[in-house]
Amino acid sequence: MATNEKAVMKEEKDPSKLTIKKEPDQGENKKRNRTRGKAVKNDKTEMKPITQYFPLRRSTRRVKSLMEEEKTSEIIRKLEHKIEDGLKVIETDGKGRGVVATRTFHKDELICEYSGELISYREAVQREQEYSKDSGIGCYMYYFEFQSKKLCVDATTDNKRMGRLVNHSKTKPNVITKLIPVEDHPYLCLMAARTVSPGEELVYDYGERKKDIIKHHQWLTS
Repeated sequence: MATNEKAVMKEEKDPSKLTIKKEPDQGENKKRNRTRGKAVKNDKTEMKPITQYFPLRRSTRRVKSLMEEEKTSEIIRKLEHKIEDGLKVIETDGKGRGVVATRTFHKDELICEYSGELISYREAVQREQEYSKDSGIGCYMYYFEFQSKKLCVDATTDNKRMGRLVNHSKTKPNVITKLIPVEDHPYLCLMAARTVSPGEELVYDYGERKKDIIKHHQWLTS
Protein backbone atom coordinates (compact mmCIF):
# COMPACT_ATOMS: atom_id res chain seq x y z
CA MET A 1 0.00 0.00 0.00
CA ALA A 2 1.33 3.43 -0.87
CA THR A 3 2.88 5.61 1.85
CA ASN A 4 0.31 8.38 1.44
CA GLU A 5 -2.63 6.04 1.76
CA LYS A 6 -4.07 3.92 4.57
CA ALA A 7 -6.65 1.23 4.54
CA VAL A 8 -9.92 1.80 6.35
CA MET A 9 -12.10 -1.11 7.25
CA LYS A 10 -15.77 -0.56 6.68
CA GLU A 11 -18.34 -3.07 7.78
CA GLU A 12 -20.72 -4.11 5.04
CA LYS A 13 -23.44 -6.70 4.96
CA ASP A 14 -20.70 -9.20 4.27
CA PRO A 15 -18.05 -8.78 7.02
CA SER A 16 -15.49 -10.50 4.88
CA LYS A 17 -15.46 -7.68 2.37
CA LEU A 18 -13.21 -4.72 2.84
CA THR A 19 -13.35 -1.32 1.18
CA ILE A 20 -10.36 0.92 0.83
CA LYS A 21 -10.85 4.69 1.13
CA LYS A 22 -8.09 7.03 0.03
CA GLU A 23 -7.49 9.90 2.42
CA PRO A 24 -4.96 12.70 2.01
CA ASP A 25 -2.06 12.82 4.39
CA GLN A 26 -1.54 15.61 6.91
CA GLY A 27 0.71 17.58 4.57
CA GLU A 28 -2.00 17.80 1.94
CA ASN A 29 -4.57 18.76 4.60
CA LYS A 30 -2.35 21.60 5.78
CA LYS A 31 -1.94 22.79 2.20
CA ARG A 32 -5.71 22.84 1.65
CA ASN A 33 -6.32 24.56 4.97
CA ARG A 34 -3.79 27.24 4.14
CA THR A 35 -5.41 27.81 0.77
CA ARG A 36 -8.91 27.98 2.23
CA GLY A 37 -7.85 30.33 4.98
CA LYS A 38 -6.17 32.63 2.49
CA ALA A 39 -9.27 32.71 0.28
CA VAL A 40 -11.51 33.66 3.21
CA LYS A 41 -9.17 36.48 4.13
CA ASN A 42 -9.22 37.91 0.59
CA ASP A 43 -13.02 37.62 0.25
CA LYS A 44 -13.63 39.67 3.39
CA THR A 45 -14.81 43.18 2.35
CA GLU A 46 -15.52 46.26 4.42
CA MET A 47 -19.21 47.15 4.64
CA LYS A 48 -19.78 50.77 3.59
CA PRO A 49 -23.02 52.78 3.69
CA ILE A 50 -24.82 53.04 0.37
CA THR A 51 -24.91 56.82 0.75
CA GLN A 52 -21.15 56.81 0.13
CA TYR A 53 -21.87 55.74 -3.44
CA PHE A 54 -25.34 57.22 -3.94
CA PRO A 55 -25.90 60.38 -1.83
CA LEU A 56 -29.45 60.75 -0.54
CA ARG A 57 -31.60 63.38 -2.25
CA ARG A 58 -33.56 65.24 0.37
CA SER A 59 -36.78 66.53 -1.18
CA THR A 60 -37.44 70.26 -0.77
CA ARG A 61 -41.09 69.99 -1.81
CA ARG A 62 -42.36 69.95 1.78
CA VAL A 63 -40.14 72.89 2.75
CA LYS A 64 -41.33 74.94 -0.23
CA SER A 65 -44.93 74.00 0.48
CA LEU A 66 -44.63 75.19 4.08
CA MET A 67 -43.01 78.43 2.93
CA GLU A 68 -45.88 79.06 0.50
CA GLU A 69 -48.43 78.38 3.23
CA GLU A 70 -46.70 80.82 5.58
CA LYS A 71 -46.51 83.43 2.82
CA THR A 72 -50.21 83.05 2.01
CA SER A 73 -51.15 83.23 5.70
CA GLU A 74 -49.17 86.46 6.07
CA ILE A 75 -50.92 88.00 3.04
CA ILE A 76 -54.35 87.06 4.40
CA ARG A 77 -53.45 88.48 7.83
CA LYS A 78 -52.44 91.82 6.30
CA LEU A 79 -55.56 91.97 4.14
CA GLU A 80 -57.96 91.17 6.97
CA HIS A 81 -56.30 93.63 9.38
CA LYS A 82 -55.74 96.29 6.68
CA ILE A 83 -52.01 96.46 7.42
CA GLU A 84 -50.06 98.87 5.19
CA ASP A 85 -46.51 99.38 6.45
CA GLY A 86 -43.43 100.74 4.70
CA LEU A 87 -45.38 103.30 2.64
CA LYS A 88 -45.50 107.08 2.48
CA VAL A 89 -47.72 109.53 0.57
CA ILE A 90 -45.88 112.21 -1.42
CA GLU A 91 -46.66 115.02 -3.86
CA THR A 92 -45.33 114.26 -7.34
CA ASP A 93 -44.62 116.50 -10.33
CA GLY A 94 -47.60 116.53 -12.65
CA LYS A 95 -49.33 113.49 -11.15
CA GLY A 96 -50.61 114.79 -7.85
CA ARG A 97 -50.22 112.50 -4.89
CA GLY A 98 -48.25 109.27 -5.09
CA VAL A 99 -46.81 106.57 -2.86
CA VAL A 100 -43.16 105.74 -2.17
CA ALA A 101 -41.61 102.82 -0.31
CA THR A 102 -39.91 103.52 3.01
CA ARG A 103 -38.47 100.01 3.26
CA THR A 104 -37.42 97.21 0.92
CA PHE A 105 -40.17 95.14 -0.67
CA HIS A 106 -39.12 91.82 -2.17
CA LYS A 107 -40.52 90.36 -5.37
CA ASP A 108 -44.06 88.94 -4.98
CA GLU A 109 -44.46 90.57 -1.56
CA LEU A 110 -47.80 92.21 -0.79
CA ILE A 111 -47.45 96.00 -0.75
CA CYS A 112 -51.05 97.01 -0.15
CA GLU A 113 -54.62 96.42 -1.24
CA TYR A 114 -56.52 98.44 -3.81
CA SER A 115 -59.34 99.00 -1.38
CA GLY A 116 -62.77 100.44 -2.08
CA GLU A 117 -66.41 99.50 -2.47
CA LEU A 118 -67.04 96.25 -4.33
CA ILE A 119 -69.92 96.75 -6.79
CA SER A 120 -71.40 95.15 -9.90
CA TYR A 121 -70.34 96.12 -13.40
CA ARG A 122 -73.73 97.69 -14.16
CA GLU A 123 -73.62 99.90 -11.08
CA ALA A 124 -70.02 100.86 -11.83
CA VAL A 125 -70.97 102.11 -15.31
CA GLN A 126 -73.78 104.22 -13.86
CA ARG A 127 -71.49 105.71 -11.22
CA GLU A 128 -68.81 106.49 -13.75
CA GLN A 129 -71.33 108.45 -15.82
CA GLU A 130 -72.24 110.48 -12.75
CA TYR A 131 -68.61 111.08 -11.80
CA SER A 132 -67.81 112.34 -15.31
CA LYS A 133 -70.15 115.30 -14.77
CA ASP A 134 -67.80 116.67 -12.10
CA SER A 135 -64.31 117.51 -13.40
CA GLY A 136 -63.03 117.62 -9.83
CA ILE A 137 -63.64 113.90 -9.34
CA GLY A 138 -60.88 111.61 -10.51
CA CYS A 139 -61.33 108.09 -11.82
CA TYR A 140 -60.71 105.41 -9.20
CA MET A 141 -62.69 102.56 -10.77
CA TYR A 142 -60.96 99.19 -11.08
CA TYR A 143 -62.81 96.66 -13.27
CA PHE A 144 -62.08 92.93 -13.15
CA GLU A 145 -63.67 89.49 -13.46
CA PHE A 146 -64.22 87.09 -10.58
CA GLN A 147 -66.05 83.75 -10.69
CA SER A 148 -67.32 84.54 -14.21
CA LYS A 149 -68.77 87.88 -13.08
CA LYS A 150 -67.74 91.40 -14.05
CA LEU A 151 -67.12 93.44 -10.92
CA CYS A 152 -65.57 96.75 -9.93
CA VAL A 153 -63.82 98.22 -6.91
CA ASP A 154 -64.85 101.86 -6.59
CA ALA A 155 -62.21 103.75 -4.60
CA THR A 156 -63.47 107.22 -5.51
CA THR A 157 -64.26 108.08 -1.91
CA ASP A 158 -61.06 108.86 -0.01
CA ASN A 159 -60.80 106.00 2.48
CA LYS A 160 -57.27 106.89 3.65
CA ARG A 161 -55.91 103.70 2.07
CA MET A 162 -52.68 103.71 0.06
CA GLY A 163 -53.70 101.58 -2.91
CA ARG A 164 -55.91 104.21 -4.53
CA LEU A 165 -52.98 106.67 -4.63
CA VAL A 166 -50.45 104.45 -6.43
CA ASN A 167 -49.73 106.08 -9.80
CA HIS A 168 -49.53 104.66 -13.31
CA SER A 169 -46.56 103.61 -15.43
CA LYS A 170 -46.87 101.58 -18.60
CA THR A 171 -43.15 101.52 -19.37
CA LYS A 172 -41.48 101.04 -15.97
CA PRO A 173 -43.88 99.45 -13.49
CA ASN A 174 -42.44 98.02 -10.28
CA VAL A 175 -45.83 96.82 -9.02
CA ILE A 176 -48.35 94.34 -10.45
CA THR A 177 -51.95 93.64 -9.46
CA LYS A 178 -53.04 90.19 -8.36
CA LEU A 179 -56.53 88.97 -7.52
CA ILE A 180 -56.51 86.94 -4.29
CA PRO A 181 -59.79 85.38 -3.08
CA VAL A 182 -60.29 84.89 0.65
CA GLU A 183 -63.44 82.96 1.59
CA ASP A 184 -65.05 83.86 -1.76
CA HIS A 185 -64.25 87.55 -1.34
CA PRO A 186 -61.93 89.01 -4.01
CA TYR A 187 -59.07 91.24 -2.93
CA LEU A 188 -57.19 93.37 -5.46
CA CYS A 189 -53.61 93.19 -4.25
CA LEU A 190 -50.68 95.33 -5.33
CA MET A 191 -47.60 93.09 -5.31
CA ALA A 192 -43.93 93.92 -5.86
CA ALA A 193 -42.98 93.04 -9.45
CA ARG A 194 -39.31 93.07 -8.43
CA THR A 195 -37.24 94.16 -5.46
CA VAL A 196 -38.32 97.71 -4.57
CA SER A 197 -35.83 99.87 -2.69
CA PRO A 198 -36.65 102.55 -0.10
CA GLY A 199 -37.40 105.90 -1.75
CA GLU A 200 -38.77 104.42 -4.98
CA GLU A 201 -42.19 105.56 -6.12
CA LEU A 202 -44.61 102.68 -6.51
CA VAL A 203 -46.25 102.52 -9.95
CA TYR A 204 -48.19 99.97 -11.99
CA ASP A 205 -49.84 99.74 -15.40
CA TYR A 206 -53.51 100.75 -15.18
CA GLY A 207 -54.16 98.73 -18.33
CA GLU A 208 -56.14 101.44 -20.10
CA ARG A 209 -55.88 100.97 -23.88
CA LYS A 210 -58.91 102.87 -25.24
CA LYS A 211 -57.70 105.42 -27.78
CA ASP A 212 -60.31 108.08 -26.95
CA ILE A 213 -59.38 108.00 -23.27
CA ILE A 214 -55.62 107.98 -23.96
CA LYS A 215 -56.11 110.96 -26.29
CA HIS A 216 -57.34 113.07 -23.38
CA HIS A 217 -54.91 111.55 -20.85
CA GLN A 218 -51.48 111.36 -22.46
CA TRP A 219 -49.85 110.36 -19.17
CA LEU A 220 -51.33 106.88 -19.73
CA THR A 221 -48.76 106.30 -22.51
CA SER A 222 -45.73 106.73 -20.23
